[in-house]
Amino acid sequence: MANPRLLQVLCGHRRHALFAIAYQPDQELTPARALNSMRIFITHLIALRNLNPWCAICRAPDNEWLYEDNELPWGSLEEAMPALRESERRQAEARLILDAALKAARN
Repeated sequence: MANPRLLQVLCGHRRHALFAIAYQPDQELTPARALNSMRIFITHLIALRNLNPWCAICRAPDNEWLYEDNELPWGSLEEAMPALRESERRQAEARLILDAALKAARN
């Protein structure tokens, strides 16, 4: 079995993480299919106006966003989950700090 992978959508300017998903590739879910699905998902969210077409941190427009898919060092998604959950927790914490700073700047 192939190692799990992390597919990220990053703004082009400073590589701010906009979206990320970890997945276990197999015969059906190849890196190419995962990438194509993510592009369709992002395009769909923008079209529905559920996602702004720019980075909320640096304002990089969606035509400058990067899609990166890299192998993770763990042998399975189950092994990777503790580290992925910790990263998710840190990202949520950073988002709260950023939101508070932006709110304070507006007042």
